[in-house]
Amino acid sequence: MNICILVTDLQAAESLAVNLRRAGHSISVIRFILEKERSLPEKIGDNLIVRLIYNALRFRFKNARSLFSIMRSAKIINYGGPTDSPDLTAIIKNLNTDIVIQKVGFILKDNILSAPVTGVLNDHIAHLPYFRGRSAMEWTILHGKKTGSTVHFIDRGVDTGDILKIYDNDIGEFTDNLAAKAYLFSLADKKFIEIIALLGGDKIKPLPQKEEDGKQFFEMHPLLVNHVNKMLETGFYRDSMSNETFNL
Repeated sequence: MNICILVTDLQAAESLAVNLRRAGHSISVIRFILEKERSLPEKIGDNLIVRLIYNALRFRFKNARSLFSIMRSAKIINYGGPTDSPDLTAIIKNLNTDIVIQKVGFILKDNILSAPVTGVLNDHIAHLPYFRGRSAMEWTILHGKKTGSTVHFIDRGVDTGDILKIYDNDIGEFTDNLAAKAYLFSLADKKFIEIIALLGGDKIKPLPQKEEDGKQFFEMHPLLVNHVNKMLETGFYRDSMSNETFNL
């Protein structure tokens, strides 16, 4: 399959691009350029050595081998235009993209969602449809539910697209929400690789969500975040999950 990965940090695509390439897929990476970087030249030719030096300076890679591996595994496209531009749609379509994997921190518009043949994948760090939206992991903990993630297709709603697979991931060993969240995010690449293999083999059926089965949550207030961290730090959340005594 032709896979397109969307990132704002090129290193975020390295492991995923390399492993998907090893699995036989054709990989492209669209790197969205930050406003402060848009004065830099976009076309530097196809010479691998020149591109290696340019990207090393531009993206401040600490590991040259890491940069070289992604440049050998994927076609890198630096994009500095509007995210809702038809030009971006054309780029994705011209790559004959089957699946887009989003690893960016902004909401994708229809021009991106409609571009790939199959759809756009997201890894949401909570169980859908129950915990949609922002601070989903923290709201899961506060409600005394099991943590995990859901790989799903993105649609126009907020985490309302068809579900592909729900994962349980224990975060009981962590003592603060940032470390726990970083751990859950670190698992995303393996899940994407699994899901793409299942989709390619027609071994998975997307499950539509019902709006009434879940709620959309918003950014958690710092006072509640502090309470969540206390639940983690004291082991209350971990113990409650093992004893199944705390469920709101």
